[in-house]
Parts: sequence; C-alpha cells; structure tokens
Amino acid sequence: LLPLGLITPEQVPGGGIPEWIQPLGAQDAYPLNAEVTHNAKYWRASVGANVWEPGVYGWMEFTP
Repeated sequence: LLPLGLITPEQVPGGGIPEWIQPLGAQDAYPLNAEVTHNAKYWRASVGANVWEPGVYGWMEFTP
C-alpha cells in the first residue's frame, strides 16, 4: 500500500476515488484537495494536512 497522501484515483482498483481511512498523524494526513469517499458521499479536503473525518471538519462534499 502507498502512503495515503500518494494515492491517486488511477492507483485505486477500478480507477475510482479511494475510501477515507483515518490518518495516524501528520505523516499520512490528506493534502489539500485530496478526494475520498466516506459514508456513501464524495469529499474533497479543504485544508492541508487533513486528519479529520469527512463531515466533521476540513472537507467539502462534491459530486464527481
């Protein structure tokens, strides 16, 4: 597996957006504009070094 910040949609099986996984700390936090799925929704990081769960803080819901 690649560190979370390095995963791109092209590297996800089927070419989709990866499922959100709780970062362990700054070393694997999501970068600004990272895209994930969580709770059947699509989210884009609105802050850099994002360690929060989508829907709590630092994410904007979007439609792909």
